[in-house]
Amino acid sequence: MGRTTNPVTGEYSRDFDLNPFSYALNTSRTLTPYDENGNLEYFTRNYAPFNIIDELQKNTLDLTQIDFKVQGEGQYKILKNLTYNVLGSYRYTKSGQEHKVFDDSNTANAYRAGVYPENSFIRDNNRFLYKNPTDPDAYAVSVLPNGGLYYTNDDFMKSFFVRNSFDWNQTFNEKHIVRVFASQELRYADRQNTQFTGYGYQYDKGGTPFIDPNAIKQAVEGNFNYYSMVRNFDRYVAFAGTASYSYSNKYQLNGTIRYDGSNQVGEPAQARWLPTWNVSGSWNADEEEFMKRQETISKLTLRATYGLTASLGNATNSSLIVRSSSTLRPRLSEIENRLTIASLANS
Repeated sequence: MGRTTNPVTGEYSRDFDLNPFSYALNTSRTLTPYDENGNLEYFTRNYAPFNIIDELQKNTLDLTQIDFKVQGEGQYKILKNLTYNVLGSYRYTKSGQEHKVFDDSNTANAYRAGVYPENSFIRDNNRFLYKNPTDPDAYAVSVLPNGGLYYTNDDFMKSFFVRNSFDWNQTFNEKHIVRVFASQELRYADRQNTQFTGYGYQYDKGGTPFIDPNAIKQAVEGNFNYYSMVRNFDRYVAFAGTASYSYSNKYQLNGTIRYDGSNQVGEPAQARWLPTWNVSGSWNADEEEFMKRQETISKLTLRATYGLTASLGNATNSSLIVRSSSTLRPRLSEIENRLTIASLANS
């Protein structure tokens, strides 16, 4: 299972950790997997029988992935010194994760320990059992009386990318070199993640689900979603231009301007568009005649630049970020939707 963090102590914990490497490092060598007759030997874990070898057979994780990409590039010489270039790509990727927890695994039995067979001590201390918050005198019950668990986690992405550019360069009198470059980029990506938890899936009875309503009730009251879907839309466009001039390979002057736009940085126009620019110049002093007449210095270039440099980066809070969630209430009838300010506007 995924690890959780204790916000008070900062400790990490993970329910039903079946990592063989972690188990080998942290388990006493007195807990042997086999008895003297060669049979599996079980110990108690989560109030239920546990054997690492048997448990690895009753928990499977299937991973699937499809990644398909098509990319093409074309170039056309419009004039002798003017070239047009286009680059385009399309990508489709989908990855899936299936976690199957079988009926008689330690994980599934932990959700029943103390109820079947009845044991008042285990029943009162087993945190995987469910106690109705509206009835303080009621006994804890199992939300998984039959079957096992079935988890899925799927990721999907579809993206496009297009870049157009023009490149013009010209040399005059073998001394004056001029180059102008302009480009435009467009990026479009849709991402989606879905997760699902299936309760009571009976692997040994033809896959028939045996669903106890308390399983859903327990998850909702604990502010856990038994399914979710998260979607993300990335839109990006950029325009850029560069001009440079060189004289006799001694003096260079360059200028660049960019105009980037992204929907990831909020709604205001002044936030989602990022203009940057710079001007620079250099002097290759080693190309001068007086430098060629000496042998002490072999290379000497002086450079200077001025401009504004920035990056859209990971910032996403140029406008107010409000996220939706559900309130954490002890009774199902009191749970309602809520809006939370995740981040104030960063102008």
